[in-house]
Amino acid sequence: MEIGYVLAGDAILEAGGKSHEIHEGDSIYFEARLPHRLINTGHGIFRAVWSISPPHVDYLKTVEELNS
Repeated sequence: MEIGYVLAGDAILEAGGKSHEIHEGDSIYFEARLPHRLINTGHGIFRAVWSISPPHVDYLKTVEELNS
């Protein structure tokens, strides 16, 4: 699960073939394994707090472990 809270700006989150407009103060969640991307649609910096739960296992491995 990915969870986000928008601190500033505007964006479109595409996840699993669906598009969602998100703006300051919005929160969103979706299955982290879905193909996804975030597109800044505002004129300024897009800022958000993002969390993945549980963490992806590959984030916890060293480069050597990933290459073995």
